[in-house]
Amino acid sequence: MRFFIKGLILLSLLLVFSCGTTRKLKKDDSQAVSSAVVDYGRKVMKNVQTEQSVTAKVRVKAMADGKDVTVNGSLRMMRDDVIQLSLSMLGFELGRMEFLRDEVLIIDRFHKQYVRVPYSDVDFLNKTNIDFNALQAIFWGELFIPGMSDVVSQLNRFSMSSSGEHTLLTLKDEPRLEYDFLVNTATALLDRTMISPKDLTQTGEFVCRYSDYTKLSGKQFPKEIELNFTGEGTKMQLILSLSDLNNKTGWPTRTEVSSKYKQVDAKGILRKLIAQ
Repeated sequence: MRFFIKGLILLSLLLVFSCGTTRKLKKDDSQAVSSAVVDYGRKVMKNVQTEQSVTAKVRVKAMADGKDVTVNGSLRMMRDDVIQLSLSMLGFELGRMEFLRDEVLIIDRFHKQYVRVPYSDVDFLNKTNIDFNALQAIFWGELFIPGMSDVVSQLNRFSMSSSGEHTLLTLKDEPRLEYDFLVNTATALLDRTMISPKDLTQTGEFVCRYSDYTKLSGKQFPKEIELNFTGEGTKMQLILSLSDLNNKTGWPTRTEVSSKYKQVDAKGILRKLIAQ
């Protein structure tokens, strides 16, 4: 059980923290003209889910420190508003993560404690320039530009190159981090998102892979999302397998925290988890 709670907290940190290493994909020497990049980027963005809500049952497999655990739960997302991931075991909700536009809420029901912090108070969020829009894009399987909500109007900021049956779109003007998006050339569906530093002396990597696409309200949506994180002495993989995908609305978009729960410091939890 302790490993699950550790995995729960690390999952939330994984989704908002990334430091990287060198990219393992080799780009072509030639760059496509800007108009071609914008045209192909628009093709990719046309695959974006147009419904305001996405809900699903989720099976989460977490692997870290040579251990693994699998739990069930639910994923509920409201476009431009909230991402909720609830994890349960034997019918009991062990924890919940709620990402809002301005803050992150992590509830540990097993220990009756919670963390509620604004994005501005999370050092690693500030360092990586990952905001709610970026987190939303990761969960929805979309392109993103840190700090921007309108990607379509900024597609000229990407460069484009080929890699086998895939096209690599790279955000070329971010000063510290490299944001790569590997897309299936024929389908224009996102295959993976990679974040890595431009400083090659740094170590670590964040890679999110998408697979098993299925139709959801006329658009393709990934049924499997694999999150891989290495860095700060940690290596972790989480596989989210989605089922019963729907566009249900009417569910509570905010989680009320019981007055019996103790608010704790996120940094303190992180230090404790790393020490275990």
